[in-house]
Amino acid sequence: MKKRITLICAVVLLLALAGCAKQSKELPAPSELYAKINEKVELPEMLEMPQELISDYYGIEPEWYESIIAYKCQNIMRPDEIIIVKAVSKDAADNVKAKLEAWMAYKEKSAENYFTDTVDFIRNGVIRLDGLTVSLLVAADIDKVVKVFES
Repeated sequence: MKKRITLICAVVLLLALAGCAKQSKELPAPSELYAKINEKVELPEMLEMPQELISDYYGIEPEWYESIIAYKCQNIMRPDEIIIVKAVSKDAADNVKAKLEAWMAYKEKSAENYFTDTVDFIRNGVIRLDGLTVSLLVAADIDKVVKVFES
């Protein structure tokens, strides 16, 4: 009987600790996060994608997000791109992540056909899911960009 009670207490304690470990700090709004990246990382001249084109360009539907930013390098020969989306729900975040993964695959395939010297640059890109924030990050200093997310 004592073993059973001890085992039950141990399981309950482990479940409680696991629940605490899963809680994550929510990231700032996409525009604030981009400002921090731009402040700490030397990016090339970036252009903001107009909000009304995001659905057509990336397939990310407006009802999936609370806020979004999408920046592409002004020089089309460079693959630098930063997209940060604050989704409205876990399902929406999963949908956004799937769209960004498809976009990254398309971007890589296009580079293989047209801009072969940028393929490794794109392959080093990162897609992150931090709570309800989904991000696609392609930058020369990708490690520095990722550190902004982790700080």
